[in-house]
Amino acid sequence: MTDKKNKPSRLKRKPEDLRNASGALYYELWMLNECVRLDDENKNSQDKPLKNAFIESFCVHARNLLDFFCDPNPLENDIYYKDFLKINPNNEFTPSFTIDLKVTNENLNVYLSHLSHKRINKKIKWEISKITNEINKNMRVFLKAVNPSLICDKLKEYMHGKVKKLNDITTICATTEATSGVISVTKSIK
Repeated sequence: MTDKKNKPSRLKRKPEDLRNASGALYYELWMLNECVRLDDENKNSQDKPLKNAFIESFCVHARNLLDFFCDPNPLENDIYYKDFLKINPNNEFTPSFTIDLKVTNENLNVYLSHLSHKRINKKIKWEISKITNEINKNMRVFLKAVNPSLICDKLKEYMHGKVKKLNDITTICATTEATSGVISVTKSIK
């Protein structure tokens, strides 16, 4: 494993490599939005493992996409937004999030991805709709700044018609109850 502090500068990726990488972006974005949809469709379910699976899957895909946009020290093999901008340096894009990225990433790492003592005594409120909407918004702006030839057709089509804002849901929150191993979800409807 490469140490992030002593990593070499990033390689300039070939256009075909970036186009292939955009397929992974499509998958992450599609799964993120599908987890939200499936969770909403099953909001009355009493099946806690099913509910947990939707939330945990959402969190994994959110973490991957937040790293794509905001990792300050991506590894050489990481798919990173700046690699796409190197092909057409006249276009500018800087991710813009109103969520607290440091807290969100720490929560994703400590309370979801790592078995730690810290997660035993704290409940985490996952602001699912806010995270989803901000990731979708940043992806739309990013795609406008990138040369379209670098983006796979599936991602273009998905972003041009299939991603819908969660207009009917004001807040979707999930709280991790680490002591019981249960993730509960609460929603506020407009």
